[in-house]
Amino acid sequence: MPWSRSPLAGGPARRALSPALLLWALPAFAIGAMVPDAPLFLDVLWPGTDELAHATHRLLGVVTVDLALAVACTALWVLVVRGPYLAALPRRRPLSPDVSTRAAGPPVIAVAVAGFGVAGTLTHVLWDDFTHLRGTAVQTWDVLRTPVAGVAVYKYLQHGSSFVGFVGFVVLVALVVRWWRASLPVAAPQHLRSAVLSMTAGAVAGMLGAVVRLLATDHAVTVFSLARLAATYPVLGAGLGVVVWAAVRTAASRREARRPVAVGAPVPPQDHGGPTASRA
Repeated sequence: MPWSRSPLAGGPARRALSPALLLWALPAFAIGAMVPDAPLFLDVLWPGTDELAHATHRLLGVVTVDLALAVACTALWVLVVRGPYLAALPRRRPLSPDVSTRAAGPPVIAVAVAGFGVAGTLTHVLWDDFTHLRGTAVQTWDVLRTPVAGVAVYKYLQHGSSFVGFVGFVVLVALVVRWWRASLPVAAPQHLRSAVLSMTAGAVAGMLGAVVRLLATDHAVTVFSLARLAATYPVLGAGLGVVVWAAVRTAASRREARRPVAVGAPVPPQDHGGPTASRA
């Protein structure tokens, strides 16, 4: 998948939005940039679903199917996954309380989620127009189909943008590792081991599913088919593993919160990664 421009557009929004909008709108923007390719991952569970990718990459799909997927996945992240996930991460700096006076009600948040979800999806769909053979820009401008060293220009844009994203990711990881080594922990992670085990188990199950599907195919196995299955099955499995783990942790936390506390008993501090605790 080419690296879309959504990360670049998210910075200004982070500085301008209220905490409540940040909690919902930025995830909607990031998720919206990925949902057009959702059929490629759903094909893991329901073979043939990848054909729906044609609809999710059209403008009508942007405001219908893609928007519905973006809203659903954003709600899943904010309400179920985010709290346990952030609490499981090792922390190297204390949480800063939110001191902003800006507020946003449910109607504003709903509009923001829809708007940011659509905006994120457009970054994906419009970039695909320049990087895929069936894209409008590629079909309209001959220069994008012109071969250079035997490879069409749009292919350079497609794989070149993925390479740029990969390099940026490596640089980011290097900076985080450098900062991590120079700082001291301020809070112990909560249930990190079970989170890693759930994600790993999901990825392994996904890889096994990819092998089974490859063995069941009649056509010849190619490098592309191997890469495609390796990029979808384990990733989807790991994601489902994290979601299941987070759902269990969220349910456990809610049961714990409803449990009566004896008078005079100390209340242990809890970190659920809420909006007033962190903007992550």
